[in-house]
Amino acid sequence: MDAILLLILLAQNVIIKKLKSIVLFGNGFNKLLASLVRNYPEVNKPKDLKTDLATISNNINDVAGLWERFKDAFPKIKRSHPNLCDEQILCLLNELSNEEFFKEVIPKDKIEELAGRVDTARKNSLREVASDFKRFEDISGNKVIRKLFPCFGIGFDNMLNYNEVEELFICTTNYDGILDTLLTSPVRINGTNFIYPDCFGRSNIEGHLKLNEYMLRNVKRCMVHLHGSYKFTKRGSSTYKLTGDIFNEEPVLVFNNPFLKEKEILEDQVLSIYYRALTERLKGYNRLVIIGNSFRNEPHLKELISQHFNRIGTEVIVCSLNPEEVANELKDCYQKEIFQFTTKSIENEKQLIDLLYHLFMPDIMNSNLCLNNRGLVA
Repeated sequence: MDAILLLILLAQNVIIKKLKSIVLFGNGFNKLLASLVRNYPEVNKPKDLKTDLATISNNINDVAGLWERFKDAFPKIKRSHPNLCDEQILCLLNELSNEEFFKEVIPKDKIEELAGRVDTARKNSLREVASDFKRFEDISGNKVIRKLFPCFGIGFDNMLNYNEVEELFICTTNYDGILDTLLTSPVRINGTNFIYPDCFGRSNIEGHLKLNEYMLRNVKRCMVHLHGSYKFTKRGSSTYKLTGDIFNEEPVLVFNNPFLKEKEILEDQVLSIYYRALTERLKGYNRLVIIGNSFRNEPHLKELISQHFNRIGTEVIVCSLNPEEVANELKDCYQKEIFQFTTKSIENEKQLIDLLYHLFMPDIMNSNLCLNNRGLVA
């Protein structure tokens, strides 16, 4: 019996020593960053920073709210139903055009016209959103973030090394480049400041980068935009990443009826590859960390977790302003205990790095920041 117990403990230790993690960043992380900028000490503010902190914070909050642009297409619905998010409005409109009751009294061509107009409004809104993200970059929004948090990327990477995280697959469901900017190094390595590659490389089209699938499969740590990016563009049947000042005529941004998201992802050349990479890592990795994503409108991601991660030897950690709400969203797709962390008391970069350290501790139950350990989770 003692020998069996020893083998079990050794096996657990191997898992701990070889932590393989997936991290899902959502829009709540951008809002947290805006709060950190608002609380940034004036005495520590870089001298060459020409914009005041309140304006920078507001700009980041504006970026965090850009995905709500669809309300401009249907302002009356938004005013009458303020509790509906924009993707839920799309869902409602889609369902109306498929409801048998309406099909009985409205001619088919009129229903198809309505569906077409809704989709046109959605695509027009996304084109405007991509332009606004680019505008944020053009006013040095990303450079400002890098100046305010120059050591965040290195601190994050050192934290992973200290916790012996062997492999890391970072996914963001945001379209902006704020997280990319934070995860940079002050020193260029292999011609770039970005610490974690998105696996795009050169193509034969000027100003367009092409996804390197071999790198994506084999790299130990990387970062992907799971729902697209303001820099992703469609060219024929392929998706590229734009560089420089090229205007994005056809941005690749997944913003739709939540139950159509997976279909939209799988129809895109790059996003479908990212999606399959996430699926494979869910099958083999042992920790899923969710930061600032409510999961209210992510049925496709819930299904992936249910199918491939709801198994022995895995851990789910949620970190947000109200982590109990996220845990409640996930309870039907993940039956084990969900470890919860809150961002309520985070006021500066040091506290944020410390919180992230606890999210990646080999033994999560030793974390004194985990709400489960403090008796705050039923």
